[in-house]
Amino acid sequence: MPRKSNADTRIYVLDTNILLHEPLAFLSFKENDVVVPMTVLEELDYIKDSKKDVARDARVCIRAMEDLLRDATPEDMLAGVPLSGFGAGDNRPTGTLSIYADLNMTESQQIFASDENDNRIINVALHLQTMFASQEVVLVTKDIN
Repeated sequence: MPRKSNADTRIYVLDTNILLHEPLAFLSFKENDVVVPMTVLEELDYIKDSKKDVARDARVCIRAMEDLLRDATPEDMLAGVPLSGFGAGDNRPTGTLSIYADLNMTESQQIFASDENDNRIINVALHLQTMFASQEVVLVTKDIN
């Protein structure tokens, strides 16, 4: 889970297409917390072995996250691993990166009952919005539908 912070800190939930477009996007949110649903990691893992051009971007993203999360326990990953050791200069992030195991969400926590990946990612954002009502939760995606 992201840190419970003041209302000035946002929680950004990243969709797969954002990380394929910019593999290091999770470092771009400065003092805010970033959440990557497990569904997104599964999609990246599937894509990295394909013959498509985006396979390289998926591998870059996975490698960077592995570097950051290498020594983290599953509990650390859920709570949020500090991003402060990554990035450069004045744009160095100070927030956290959390991996959210959306597969464990109960039916009562899901707004969209469908098991489609997009719906699972949206459910994570909506669930976090309920849990962190004092903070703005933003789903970052390139999807238009």
